[in-house]
Amino acid sequence: MIVEVRSIQLGKVTGYLSHLGFSLIKFKYLVGRQWELLGGRYCSLQGKLAAQLKLRNRSDNRIYTFYQSLLPEPMTDFSKHEGYVDGIKISRWQKNDLLPGLVGQSVH
Repeated sequence: MIVEVRSIQLGKVTGYLSHLGFSLIKFKYLVGRQWELLGGRYCSLQGKLAAQLKLRNRSDNRIYTFYQSLLPEPMTDFSKHEGYVDGIKISRWQKNDLLPGLVGQSVH
């Protein structure tokens, strides 16, 4: 993934991605010693503008993609979902009015 803005600071990435229509939320994937933010860019999910952040897991040095987008409509019973597509682990969940997701290689 090529980033449009390179930074380890979420504030700088958020400032660059100012046309999202929502503020990026700091999740556990963006704090602590395990994860390093490398940058971000705009992307499109289901035709809607979203954030695509590039993360590095310091424990295994693998690169992950962390998405944040607005929910297309309010959902009251959306639970966390994890699955695999072509060996790639996909996790998504709901946080307030956002639909975040983490995508990356799984260790089998």
